[in-house]
Amino acid sequence: AIIGAGVAGLVCALKLANRGLDVTVMEKNDKIGGHARHVEMLGGHLRNPAFGAFTEKNWPNLIALLEELGVERFDDFDSRGNVTFDGHKVPDPERSEVGRFLLEMRSVYATGGGSKETMGDYFDSHGYDRDFILYYFVGRAINFFPGLSLEQYLEF
Repeated sequence: AIIGAGVAGLVCALKLANRGLDVTVMEKNDKIGGHARHVEMLGGHLRNPAFGAFTEKNWPNLIALLEELGVERFDDFDSRGNVTFDGHKVPDPERSEVGRFLLEMRSVYATGGGSKETMGDYFDSHGYDRDFILYYFVGRAINFFPGLSLEQYLEF
């Protein structure tokens, strides 16, 4: 039995099956793919927790597997800008908003935090818009805490 249907578990299962072994893959989540799976966000848009991480340089064995399986390469996404898997254009956050947020977080950290305010309340009281929250904050948090709902991210 293989525990986990992420990339490593699926590759392991494939290699063992190709050698004639009976393989069972067990996965705790309702979707396969581990960090390579997609997560549905607001409005049905899809987000990949490992977005940008699966490059040929970083994952040569994954690229080799995809080629072995005949998965078509898609090297053209730079010309389309940042998009979700369902084709929704991801707005770039204003640099000033990112800078403001990072400075504010440094200040909160330097003073020891101590606030009982959630991130959702913080964003509301400091005037951050929905795009900033969804595509900057959640877009980064999802890399560390994949699979949570927007409400759960805002309860941090």
